[in-house]
Amino acid sequence: MRILGRPRPALLGAILLLTTVSNAAVTATQDQQEQEEEQDQRPVFESEALPAGVPIEIEAYAEFRKGGIFISDGQRVRIWVGTEMLGDKVYNPADVELGYRFKVEGVRVSDGLIIADKIESEPNEREFLSGSVESMANDLENAWAQVGYVYQDEGDHRVVIGDIIDYDDRVARLERIVKSLQPPYLAPGEIRVYLVDAALWNAVAMPNGSIWVNSGLVDELSDDELAIVLGHELAHYTHEHARRDTGASWWQQTLATVGASVLLGLMPGGTARDVGQVAAAAGTRMWTIGYGSELEAQADRVGTRYAFEAGYDVYAGPEIWARFRERYGHMTYDTETLLEAHVKPDDRIENIEREIEINYRHELAERDGEPLTGQRRRP
Repeated sequence: MRILGRPRPALLGAILLLTTVSNAAVTATQDQQEQEEEQDQRPVFESEALPAGVPIEIEAYAEFRKGGIFISDGQRVRIWVGTEMLGDKVYNPADVELGYRFKVEGVRVSDGLIIADKIESEPNEREFLSGSVESMANDLENAWAQVGYVYQDEGDHRVVIGDIIDYDDRVARLERIVKSLQPPYLAPGEIRVYLVDAALWNAVAMPNGSIWVNSGLVDELSDDELAIVLGHELAHYTHEHARRDTGASWWQQTLATVGASVLLGLMPGGTARDVGQVAAAAGTRMWTIGYGSELEAQADRVGTRYAFEAGYDVYAGPEIWARFRERYGHMTYDTETLLEAHVKPDDRIENIEREIEINYRHELAERDGEPLTGQRRRP
């Protein structure tokens, strides 16, 4: 048996010294965390008056919070001491949760920051039509998954777009990128990504959180470029473009059909075949047309922000749309590609370049030298 003797004085001193150093380190870490938390909770900047700038209004969702700055519509919004807060159960900036509707009136200052004069914010409660559209999208997703391929029905003729690739390295790559792009208020598993065996450069986000990406994009694009495209599609979902575009659009028209009554449970005797036919009709239109110019522009702004926050290179934005233009030319409305939207490629490139200059120039300068998530480097 080994009997331990009393610790030597030198050893006791060393232990006490290590304990003191350790405690000091813990205290310093706690102080740093408290300072960071205090900074994160700082909602406003101190100023005697709203600074001079260009008047601006935005309406989207509060998606990120960075210190005293909210990110909404891809823009940085700073709350001023005189900011008027409006909304149900919203009395101060701390009451605003991520995912809330966010309407801002303010001014944009020289570094691109928006100083808010008035903010209206409220929980984002899904509307009836949105639930109907989501139900239709669920039916379509299930129909495609059941047969193992993506198709669109044209009358009595079925066109197969491509097989659904169950799993390989490309699927894992897609899932990794999509996961990195998601804003923090989305629930786990809310977004699902599918790889479709098709060479045409295309990707589609459905209003139920499923994103469908053709293998042609995955095979030929870098991570940074894919992040821009996937961020764009993700923004269509997070900003509920299928609902917002239904005033006189294809979702509204499809829901107005007899099959919509089946989906909504209003027609006795409706069959699964009825549901499938309506879902197939919706899928055909979804796969071949885009949204209006305002919603497409918002998807570009927000998608670029998703890519930036995840560490990807936003300069890949103009470049990937230039590659689309080089590959497919100036799109017409029947090309059935991702560029099938009411935005010309040149206009889209110009818009994104302007967004980078306004919203990311200073942030990129602050982040300069940090490694990027993707492969490219900024010019």
